[in-house]
Amino acid sequence: MQLNSQPWWDSIAAEWLRNGDMRDDADNALTARCVGSPVLEVGCAFGQWARKLHHLRPDVQYVGIDLAQALVSTAVLRNPGLVFLRADVMQLPAGWHKCFDTVTAFQTLEHFADPGPVLNRLAQLARRRLVFSVPRGLPGPDSRKHNGHVTGWADEADLTAYLSAWGAVTMLNGRREHLVGYVDWQQEHKA
Repeated sequence: MQLNSQPWWDSIAAEWLRNGDMRDDADNALTARCVGSPVLEVGCAFGQWARKLHHLRPDVQYVGIDLAQALVSTAVLRNPGLVFLRADVMQLPAGWHKCFDTVTAFQTLEHFADPGPVLNRLAQLARRRLVFSVPRGLPGPDSRKHNGHVTGWADEADLTAYLSAWGAVTMLNGRREHLVGYVDWQQEHKA
């Protein structure tokens, strides 16, 4: 089974349903303050961040997408009234371009061998900003096998240098094991 493919995520979803989503943490409250409305969350999993966002900022319109149907179905059950869809961010229709103020990718970018095309796609979807978190450090063999992490950044300077091609990067003081922040898109990525 190919790493980070639809079938791989469906199998991982079953494991997450048994063990829980470890992403329910202090970074959720920190990042919820950085988004404008409406917001698209790419890789929404169980909807943990959506729940925190809705609690702190009920005025923000929200849509969450994930590849794994089991995660999306669980998010719908746990977050009545919020919108969750099974979708691949790279396959969203052109009608979604610039429909969102902000797009978020929490613990998502590290699943792409080349995050560049994904970041270009995220810039097409959001008018203003990307809010993100990624694991701190480079993925090892165990992380690849169990978490699907194929890309990483050693530290804030490494990630800032990479993301600065898309806009002005602001790093936030998130959990020590995460790199957390946002990118305000450059003009050419807003077009």
